[in-house]
Amino acid sequence: KTTLAKELQRDHEVQCHFENRILFLTVSQSPLLEELRELIWGFLSGCEAGNPVPDCNFPFDGARKLVILDDVWTTQALDRLTSFKFPGCTTLVVSRSKLTEPKFTYDVEVLSEDEAISLFCLCAFGQKSIPLGFCKDLVKQVANECKGLPLALKVTGASLNGKPEMYWKGVLQRLSKGEPADDSHESRLLRQMEASLDNLDQTTKDCFLD
Repeated sequence: KTTLAKELQRDHEVQCHFENRILFLTVSQSPLLEELRELIWGFLSGCEAGNPVPDCNFPFDGARKLVILDDVWTTQALDRLTSFKFPGCTTLVVSRSKLTEPKFTYDVEVLSEDEAISLFCLCAFGQKSIPLGFCKDLVKQVANECKGLPLALKVTGASLNGKPEMYWKGVLQRLSKGEPADDSHESRLLRQMEASLDNLDQTTKDCFLD
């Protein structure tokens, strides 16, 4: 999701539409909200940083501006950072949770087979395609076990980097049985997922762990 947001920021058509008036901010799980509000206020109003941020609206010039808020965790943080109301501003929010009304939400789907193979090969071989001489069916079967999930594709692909085909066959057998690809595979995945658990309420956390 972050990658897509950054590509949008660099897109020529988007840059032209907003005349390069684009602000990209990473909010994170423990944001310094007042500092972020100052940055947003300074970007929107043209005032220098350090000036107090008013809680009321302010007469803006109406110029088109884009604010991208990446890695937003809570509705409270989102409400605090989007309290400024003025014409010409568009806000894009990137979050692992649904924080806005459904009609304004776009769910990022899992990768298609071609996209999954491309990402998997990039991590396993350092290129976006299957190298000549390597068994294509074996690569596709291992990649398919990742079910189009980018995190699984990256972790699994990286664990197979530089490994011989015989090793790949053993990994495929383990994955097909629902077992980790290797001794560190499961722990690496769990470390990546741990941050998501910390922000859940207890009931949701229990369901997730089940």
